[in-house]
Amino acid sequence: MIQLNSINKRYLHEHVLDNITCTLPDTGFVSLIGPSGCGKSTGVTEEVDADLKAVVTSTRDKVAEKMKNLRVADAITEVFNLFRRCNKYIDETAPWVLAKDEATKDRLAEVLYNLVESITIGACLLKSFLPETADRILTQLNTGMREYDDLDKFGLYENGNKVTEKPGNVK
Repeated sequence: MIQLNSINKRYLHEHVLDNITCTLPDTGFVSLIGPSGCGKSTGVTEEVDADLKAVVTSTRDKVAEKMKNLRVADAITEVFNLFRRCNKYIDETAPWVLAKDEATKDRLAEVLYNLVESITIGACLLKSFLPETADRILTQLNTGMREYDDLDKFGLYENGNKVTEKPGNVK
């Protein structure tokens, strides 16, 4: 048996676990499910996921450093490096292959979530340089601008949210 006593967890400013105590069996699988019925991660992660997240969460500070020295073109390059890393992640994870096998649907969900989250952060960082393009990206992802202080945090895309049903020309 595994005993958990008085577990508390905060996520940003929200208290998500409040004084949880429970006993778990040594075998089996246990999940904590939120009010939407799902979690932000399927738990089916690979090393490539951590690398993507590291690039994404470090980009805000890289852009800020370039802008502090008025190196606007270099700051924009940092944002596009984030998007290039997303493209590489697509090649590495091959979501079109994952989609063909029911046994890999959790991995596919993880990959797609990571991409939507990464592109959302990239679009928010792009807003200062290409505001209309950033707005179109955010509209297609069915999300909005994030606070600057949150652009180094991964996992804020709302659970249960769907990207645009029919991508196309967004005005």
